[in-house]
Amino acid sequence: MAEPPRIRIDVAQHKVWLDDQPIVLPRLQFRMLAYLAARQGRVISRQQIMRDVWQTDYVDDTKTLSMHASWLRKRLGDDSDNPRYLTTVRGIGFRLEAGTVDLVEPPTGPDPSLTRVMLVKPGDVLVFGNVGDLGNPQQAHQAATALRDQLGLAAVLLFRGDIDMTAIPSAIEASSHA
Repeated sequence: MAEPPRIRIDVAQHKVWLDDQPIVLPRLQFRMLAYLAARQGRVISRQQIMRDVWQTDYVDDTKTLSMHASWLRKRLGDDSDNPRYLTTVRGIGFRLEAGTVDLVEPPTGPDPSLTRVMLVKPGDVLVFGNVGDLGNPQQAHQAATALRDQLGLAAVLLFRGDIDMTAIPSAIEASSHA
């Protein structure tokens, strides 16, 4: 049997190649592939992927994860019935087959995603995009508190990954009581 084409990932440049052909992946599919590539050959649970890639503990419905895996397979030319790269381990999670991926620059640090910041003035909400990695949670909290005090804001909310719009009212309430 012929060896499958090699996947090459440059995490720092957010680039993927199948053999020498570039593949464009949406952000979450890229993060899922890079995450599994750093752990290739090991079965990673759905819960762990949801927590570390989607940055949520909500695992009651992992259809989103299944759809992203399906879309990722399609972009890689993989077949779920006879996978060369991404294998579903029923009832557990996924495994990126060992030896199929080369990481040009493995991910480093706790999370390669950016932090989003929302500055809240009394009566107004101003959203500013990515602010980069603010370090550990304690440093991020200290930076947010200083920013809130310096600008006279009602709250400064920091989000890792996508902003969860449903969490904003309770986060503002909690921040204003801090």
